[in-house]
Amino acid sequence: METERRAFLRNVAAFAGLCLARVGLLRAQGANGLSHSPATFDVGARSALVWLRGIKEGQTVQIEWGRTEDFSVSEMSGSKKLSMDHDLTAVVELGGLDPDTQYFYRSASFDGEGRVLGEVGRFRTAPETTRAITFVVGADLLAEYQPFKVFDQMLARKPEFFLNIGDTMYADHPVRNAFFGSLDLYRRKHAENRSDRHLQKFMLATPTFAIWDDHEVENNFDRNHPKMPEGRQAFIEWWPRRAEGTSRLFRRFSWGPNVEFFMLDTRQYRSPASAPDDGTKTMLGQEQKAWLKEGLRTSAAPLKVLLSPSPFNNNEDRDSWGGFRRERDELSEFVTQNRLNRVFLISADWHIAIDLSKRSSAIDEMVVGPLAAWPQFQINPRDRRFFTGTGRPLVGDELNFGFGRVEATANGARMTLDVVDINGKVRFSKIIES
Repeated sequence: METERRAFLRNVAAFAGLCLARVGLLRAQGANGLSHSPATFDVGARSALVWLRGIKEGQTVQIEWGRTEDFSVSEMSGSKKLSMDHDLTAVVELGGLDPDTQYFYRSASFDGEGRVLGEVGRFRTAPETTRAITFVVGADLLAEYQPFKVFDQMLARKPEFFLNIGDTMYADHPVRNAFFGSLDLYRRKHAENRSDRHLQKFMLATPTFAIWDDHEVENNFDRNHPKMPEGRQAFIEWWPRRAEGTSRLFRRFSWGPNVEFFMLDTRQYRSPASAPDDGTKTMLGQEQKAWLKEGLRTSAAPLKVLLSPSPFNNNEDRDSWGGFRRERDELSEFVTQNRLNRVFLISADWHIAIDLSKRSSAIDEMVVGPLAAWPQFQINPRDRRFFTGTGRPLVGDELNFGFGRVEATANGARMTLDVVDINGKVRFSKIIES
């Protein structure tokens, strides 16, 4: 009993310390006119989206940017007035940028008491000519795992951008009784995760491309979930994107001529998992599927990378592509028939990093993660024997992320994808060549 009491007191003390650290961080950032560090999203060769969140209704904000950290020569965006209708968030688009160029940015806030300058962030625009590029990819951020120290390892590799492929927070955890989602809850859970100082430092210096998975609304949700619009609104407020319309999340983007990424929304159009797989059951919906096929067919990039929050080359899990086999086979056959070399898929959600490439599929796959949530072998220790028995390279006992490098070759391009654990150790790698 004494041992349990001491353990309980340690947990209480640790939780209290975490809360005080968060309060101190928010106070410090509030002095800059923002509640969280700003961040950049969906950066291209000639434009960038800058996200920020203020501290009061009616506050006016702008973004100053330039090529030097002292802003000796800079430009200023138009102003935006913050409102609780958008959770005090705003997105400012910077245009007229030069490709493959580093920029610095900061906020300028006006609240009736003068002008307050925020902390300095940086980003590099995408190249338009051939050169080697780097990126990091991962998913699964559970607040109880703060501090998110994995982002220190990611930042140390100086990636040019970050691919966040789902479960950007866990709205439905912890659940003490029945879960009931709401716009206020979703916003609070996003704010909680983004308050982590390691994540903020990383995002202040690294452009992000993000998509959601299920826990942004509720575990295993599909298109019929009544709270999907609220979850989607909060997600877009906190993880903005460059896409058509007010609700569309799927999109494509390039980082140089050698690779093109297709970020898939595998949630808001999907049929219920219990529906019969009779040809009408869909993961992507007809519009997104047609968009994907046309994009793959017309892409000039030698490497085409699909980003799917749900694992692709598996058969057992009904909440993944394993429950949507006809549509999965349709995509694989499309790649084969159109001779679309080379299509590769990166997924997440399983809380395990594993090479899921299969001879029966034209689309090879790597699953990555978790960044900061339960590793699979902690959730289900008995799974260790099953997964290790497959003989596939995997990491199921540690937090991890993918680190990618793309470079030109004589025949096209090569991507090397390392699985790196939270200690910075490369656990295994995969090479994909066009």
